[in-house]
Amino acid sequence: MKKKLLLCCTILFLCAGRLVAQNDEKVWHMITDTRLYIPMEQVEYLLFADESLLFSVVKTNNEIISDVASVSFAEVPLAVEDAHNDRFDISIFPNPVASYLHLQGISQAATAQVLSLDGAVLIETALQPGKADINLSALTPGVYMLKVNNTVVKFIKK
Repeated sequence: MKKKLLLCCTILFLCAGRLVAQNDEKVWHMITDTRLYIPMEQVEYLLFADESLLFSVVKTNNEIISDVASVSFAEVPLAVEDAHNDRFDISIFPNPVASYLHLQGISQAATAQVLSLDGAVLIETALQPGKADINLSALTPGVYMLKVNNTVVKFIKK
């Protein structure tokens, strides 16, 4: 039920309007768990089957990207290849999280910050390459952001 609620929120986000950057240098992208960057203007809708943990992204050209487990959103340069040079391609799970947030894809030592939606730093921790865990048990339930270098991902604390 919570996954469906999260998916409904994502769909509402998409239906509210396709986001475009305010200048010509950056465009909002949906980034899949397999690190596929899709410009928001190319996303038509998401398909989610009952009782499934995976969903599909349907693009405006009717291309279907199947078996997507999670997505994040970021404003990245038009040349997506350039975005990989200064970004961490991380994945987080579980989302929503009860106590420990697991991170994968940390390729070098970095600092992670857990932020409230108003940008206040609530937790700051050093990360080592590989898989990392962040203890979030002290946080109250709600929506937060995880920032690792220039990558920001939203998550839900239950």
